[in-house]
Amino acid sequence: MLDRQHRTALMLAVSGNHIECVQALLKCGADPNIVDTDNHSCLFRAVVNGQNSVVQLLLSSNAEVHATDVNGKTVLHLAAACGHLVCMQMILGYMTVETAALKDNQQCTALHWACYNGHAHCVEYLLEKNIFKELEGNSFSPVHCAAFAGSEKCLELLVNHFGAQIVHLKDCRQRTPLHITALHGHDCAKYLLDQGAHLQVFDDEERTPFIAAAQYGQTQVVKLLLSYDIDRNTCDKLGNTALHWACLKRHNQAALLLLEDAQGDAVVNMTNNDKKTPLHVAARNGLADVTRELLKKGASVLAVDNEGLTPALCCAPNSNVAQCLALILQSLPQFSEPNLENDSVTSQSSLKSKEISLALKSMSNISNLSDVKGGSNASSDNEFY
Repeated sequence: MLDRQHRTALMLAVSGNHIECVQALLKCGADPNIVDTDNHSCLFRAVVNGQNSVVQLLLSSNAEVHATDVNGKTVLHLAAACGHLVCMQMILGYMTVETAALKDNQQCTALHWACYNGHAHCVEYLLEKNIFKELEGNSFSPVHCAAFAGSEKCLELLVNHFGAQIVHLKDCRQRTPLHITALHGHDCAKYLLDQGAHLQVFDDEERTPFIAAAQYGQTQVVKLLLSYDIDRNTCDKLGNTALHWACLKRHNQAALLLLEDAQGDAVVNMTNNDKKTPLHVAARNGLADVTRELLKKGASVLAVDNEGLTPALCCAPNSNVAQCLALILQSLPQFSEPNLENDSVTSQSSLKSKEISLALKSMSNISNLSDVKGGSNASSDNEFY
């Protein structure tokens, strides 16, 4: 007899870990291989819950270990994902090598899932069994998965088994394991670098791990990478440097850390594809401390972006306010153009005033602009999971 979800009494007894009921039902001939609407049998339930005694009881009652659920996963996938080593050991005693190496609907093996959840003991056992001759399946490899989990132990096991060259693997978005650790701020970035991971490597958005770390505000990784010989001026496909991204995403501490770097002075006046400098972005996002440091380092207050805005006008909430501000500033006496006929000597200050005046004049002609945005900062790093 089944309920609406196609569950049997045996399934419910297993889910509740009522081992005596399980024994009684099996003795009365209950079928352990009936599946529910998700193609989950009793064995799937016992494995997910880590019920070692129930798993052994079901296996001795001819529970099927080669079946897959609606996601293409076997009980081995689930045991690895949940970190249930004893269940894995029992399952592999009944499972063929071919089924053990099976990929699910996401093209992930049990090794992927053990690494993804940082279960080093399961990773070690799977590698000892020599089930996986090479890293196959989803391009977000077990190495990427271990990096995502921040598990240095898993990474070490994989490197020792497959060789240090695996730290250079790329996923479908051209990200290396170092990109993944940078995005998530894991300490195992140091281990990857020690194994020869490249610093100047680009993903499909042309980000280096350094840019990715700054974009996601991972200050510890930023600090680590700054201690290496990296190019601070590298840009992604949007023209954004690491400093641009720290400002765009309002990562105040990451931006200040980048500005503390003595070798990074040149980046303060670099422009992205929208012609915005870091000062434009910091001012627009209200990063007062960052703005102060940028000005100390000589960031230009006269730089004009593609919308005709200086960093000061980027503070305006929309283009109409920016235009009003430009008109008001242009009318201030100190910003009026000097009368060259009456001035016998043009001082450095008057030249500066003239430059500002000309910049403001061009800005006062702003029209038909959309609301000022924070720059081109579209990005997504959701994992395929």
